[in-house]
Parts: sequence; C-alpha cells; structure tokens
Amino acid sequence: AYTRPGDTTNIYTVSSSAPNTISSRTVDGTREGDLLSYDSGYVFSAKNGSPKTGKLYVTSGFNADDTVSTIDLSDGRSATMSATSISADGTLLATTDETNQLYLVSSANSSPTLHDTTLGNVLETSISADGEFMVLTVCNRPDGSGSCDLYYSNWNPLYGWETPKPLPGKINTGRWESQPSLGPDGRTIYFVRASDSMDPDADIFVSTKDEEGNWS
Repeated sequence: AYTRPGDTTNIYTVSSSAPNTISSRTVDGTREGDLLSYDSGYVFSAKNGSPKTGKLYVTSGFNADDTVSTIDLSDGRSATMSATSISADGTLLATTDETNQLYLVSSANSSPTLHDTTLGNVLETSISADGEFMVLTVCNRPDGSGSCDLYYSNWNPLYGWETPKPLPGKINTGRWESQPSLGPDGRTIYFVRASDSMDPDADIFVSTKDEEGNWS
C-alpha cells in the first residue's frame, strides 16, 4: 500500500501477481499522510475536520470483508501514528498516545487496552509476525543502559503480555537506540543508533538473536 503526495483521501495498492494492477480506495475523513502497511492490509491515521481527532483506521486482518475499523483512544487522547505497529496477520495492533503510554488492540472495534501504566516513555513498537513477541523503544528507565533502549515483551497465554524488559545481550548501549523493526523470522531487528534523537549521523544497525536468547 502507498499514498501519493497531495492526495489526502485515497490509499493505493498494487496487486502481487502479474499484471500488477493499481487500485485505490477512498478513506473516511481526511488522511494525514501516515500509512503503515502489513501483510494483509494497512492502518492509517485521519482527521475529520479540526481539531485533530487522533484516531487510527485499520483495514483487513481485523475484518474479513475488508471494511475499516476505527481505533479511538479513550478520554480524547491522540494516537501516535509513528509509534504504531501491527502483526503480519493483522490481529494485534500496538500504538502510543501523546503521553507515550502503550495501548494494545486485539480485535475489530475493541477498546484499546492500556498496557502497564508504570512503564511510560514508550516511543515505538514492532510486533513479530506471529503476534507473540514485541520490541519497544523505552526511554529514561532506571533499568536501561542509556537515554533510549530496546525492550521486549512476550505473550503469555495465561497472563497476557509480560512486563517489558531490556533486550539481553549487547544491543543496548549508552547511546540512543530506537525505531526497531523486527524481521519476518523474529530473530532479526533493524534499528537506529545515534548519540541522541537529533543526531544527523544516526545509522541503521542489525542485531540477531543467538541460541541463548541474547541479541548482538
């Protein structure tokens, strides 16, 4: 899925088989330009007039008939599109609000669940393809290694999502680690490392998990 500059009402998709035809769909409200694509659909943010509503809209995965689900955080909080991720099968979505609290949504039109209010300072998320492992950027925590570090949480079928902990291994340093993206195998993470969030010399790094569960 992709968007076109200056077009705030349509999302375009390209078929995966030849001939690669392009189709479009008009979104409800006015799309703000933020778009996240995944294996079975996409999620986008939109506003219906002014002021900004902070809602997210999801299609496919959440709905078999390809209709659009609306995700609206409670108490008028605005969702942060840049911190939103979704599992490849479209069954789990993670996002944060303007106070950097983490919310999870697991079914169509369900209310977002606030995850671990003691955590805070969550900037980005990345969910594994099977929806059972999540990597988060968490900042200024006493158990961290620097300003921002990469944490993880596993899905426990009995207790739900576990309390996030720093990724084990050498992946976290005293520098700024952020913007994680999990590879399809769940054992590779692409992320950004820099001296701080404004560093013009920020680089993209790759980390892999070894047999003992540590990240390089």
